[in-house]
Amino acid sequence: MAALQSLTETAGGPAKESRGPTSAGTGRKPWSPRRELLGVDFGSSQIKAVLLSRSQGEIALKQAVLVPTPAGVVTAGEMTDAITVSSSLRKLCKDYGLKTRQVAVAVSGEKVYAQLESLPREFEEGLDDFIQNAMMKVIPYPIDRAAFDYERLPESEGSGTTVLWVSSGSEQVEWVREAVTLAGKVPAVVDAQACALANSYVFNYTPPKQETVVLLHIGPRQMTVALVRGSTLLCSRDATLSREHPESKPGLSVELVVRELERRWDLLLQQAAPGEPAKLYVSGGATQSAKLHDALKDFSGLAVEELNPFRVISVAPESESGQIAAEHGPTLAVAVGLALRGFEDL
Repeated sequence: MAALQSLTETAGGPAKESRGPTSAGTGRKPWSPRRELLGVDFGSSQIKAVLLSRSQGEIALKQAVLVPTPAGVVTAGEMTDAITVSSSLRKLCKDYGLKTRQVAVAVSGEKVYAQLESLPREFEEGLDDFIQNAMMKVIPYPIDRAAFDYERLPESEGSGTTVLWVSSGSEQVEWVREAVTLAGKVPAVVDAQACALANSYVFNYTPPKQETVVLLHIGPRQMTVALVRGSTLLCSRDATLSREHPESKPGLSVELVVRELERRWDLLLQQAAPGEPAKLYVSGGATQSAKLHDALKDFSGLAVEELNPFRVISVAPESESGQIAAEHGPTLAVAVGLALRGFEDL
């Protein structure tokens, strides 16, 4: 599944035509090799970096790194200090010998939206207008301050035409690009966090075409909720859990997570119709909480499972990166989804 892709410079060639600084899409599986991409997830408490390799059709973990995020530079999923973040990224790459120049990064936070729309026949020739009108009913900021794009999805039997649009505040995209550029790297791919998360899930689980699941990625201050049917992202929303630095609070509020999920539950059910979600996968740093799993199961009525982003990825367990994957696997779900952008089926 592909999603937001930077149009400043792509790893595989010239950028695709776009209505904004990003390009959306779904449905492609990351098989064919192109240049390696370093997937970097700028979290509020940790910067996660993952590098994957491909040999004879097998995707393998080449390197995984976690380092603390400097205090105050990422707030509720949004980057606020690109210079400090760039210094951390530069040091991370130097300390761990990560020489890969092409980097895939993500944007998150309450300004990031993704949604699948059914396309009425009368808009077949006016797709731009239809998408912008649909977005203006959802996003809480002016359309001229949105970095957005969309992709028309392949029609399946009886499904009609659908379009996935993805939007972020334009300043968020510029901040992450600037951080990567100042670190001496190329921001080859800019993704929405939900799209990277969905990519990680689809690659590792190869879900049935009509199976619908909820993905919940939870950090210390922000969470992403995504709904996926088969290999298609149906919608996503982000929620702020806290605007304080992670060290200033004793732990995750399970009640707050459930409350924020409840606020978005009707949207998920609406987007899942006429079906309904079959399972809830959790990832991020809070996934090992049994109390959280129980609370999510009680609220949703769904089976709750920890998402394993290395389920079908080859990992050398004795290596340092293999140990990081074993101990922090769900925390690396977004970084894995970003790194997988380097293997698109062209």
